[in-house]
Amino acid sequence: MKKLIVLSLVVLILSLFHGGCAVIARMGTPTSHEIKIPAQYDISKNKGNKILILVEQPGWLNVQIDMRSYLTDSISRGITQKTKIPAGQFIPYNKLSEYRSNTPNFASLSPVEIGKAMGADIVLVVMIDDFQMAQLVDSGYYKAILDAKAILFDSTTGVQLWPAGEKGKIIKVGFEIEQGGRDIATSRLAAAAAYCTVRYFYNCPKDEFKIADDRSGVGFNEWKE
Repeated sequence: MKKLIVLSLVVLILSLFHGGCAVIARMGTPTSHEIKIPAQYDISKNKGNKILILVEQPGWLNVQIDMRSYLTDSISRGITQKTKIPAGQFIPYNKLSEYRSNTPNFASLSPVEIGKAMGADIVLVVMIDDFQMAQLVDSGYYKAILDAKAILFDSTTGVQLWPAGEKGKIIKVGFEIEQGGRDIATSRLAAAAAYCTVRYFYNCPKDEFKIADDRSGVGFNEWKE
C-alpha cells in the first residue's frame, strides 16, 4: 500500500512538473504582437530633419478627388503616430501646393530638386499608378482601388534611401464596399495606402503588419501564421 501511495505521488509530481514546464514554455514564447518585423528604413533617425511628402497624381486621375492632399495628410499623420516624429518636421501641404502653382516648370523638376527648393532634408515620393472609385448602382456604397509606388530620397545627396535595391515599393490597396459615402471611401483608401507605406519605417508588430485593405501581398511570408 505504501509503495502504491509513493508511486502515485511520483506520478503526480512528474505530471505537475511537465505541466509547469509546458506553461513556462508557453509563457516564454513571444506573441505575434511582441514579434517585430524590422524596419526597412528607420525614419525615426531623421528626427530634426525637414520631411517633404511629394504625392504625384497623374493628369488622367479623377480631378474631383485630390488624392495628393488625402495621402499627404494620412502619411504624415501615420509617421507621427508610429515614430513620434513631430508634425512640425513635415513641410505643410499648402506650401508645396503654392510652390507647385507658382513654378511653371514644376513637372520637369526631380523630387530631389523640389525637396531642395522646399528646404527638405528628405523627400518621400508617392507615385500614384492607378486609382479607381465607383459607386455601386442604386446605392450610396463605393468600391475603390489605389496602386502606387513609394521612394525615399536624401535631398542633400540625391541618394535613394529606401527601398534598397528596388525602383520603388509597390503599394496596392482597395476594398469592395464602403457605405459611408465618397469622402469616407476616399479617406479609407488614403489611410490604407499610408499605412502600407509607413509600416516599413518602424519595427512593426507582426500582427499589425497586414491590414484588411492591403492588396499588395507584400511581406505575406513575414506576417502569416
